[in-house]
Amino acid sequence: MKNFTIIRVSSQPYGVFGVMIEGSRPEGGQAFALTAERPWKQNKINISCIPPGTYTAYLRKRSNGVLAYELRAVPGRSGILLHKGNIPQKDSKGCILVGEKFDVYSEAQVVLGLSGEGFGEFMARAGGNKEILITILDPFNLTVGG
Repeated sequence: MKNFTIIRVSSQPYGVFGVMIEGSRPEGGQAFALTAERPWKQNKINISCIPPGTYTAYLRKRSNGVLAYELRAVPGRSGILLHKGNIPQKDSKGCILVGEKFDVYSEAQVVLGLSGEGFGEFMARAGGNKEILITILDPFNLTVGG
């Protein structure tokens, strides 16, 4: 089964940001994309990123016809997708956005850039597999407490 790891590296009032690696462990894996999520709000539905952990993700067709991976068995949550988007507060209701670079938005707010390209690369690397594993690591405890 294909494995991907997201390492959360920054937590701001407007989002949590990470690096996506192909592989099940950071060492030896190849970083190829960046991620953005809503800030940690105690895992509340539609307004928080999800807890760190390992999740099975299933390929599904969204209502707009675009394929995406949906994480399953997220504690207290459902409908968590990996998809393209730039601004966590605008483009996500708890999902994980995938992009290629960080950009600056209004008031020095960091957002993702080249999201279509980053998401496209993620999907290509996932290779159309019906299920993959996504591990989210939070080595700095960015999403604990607060």
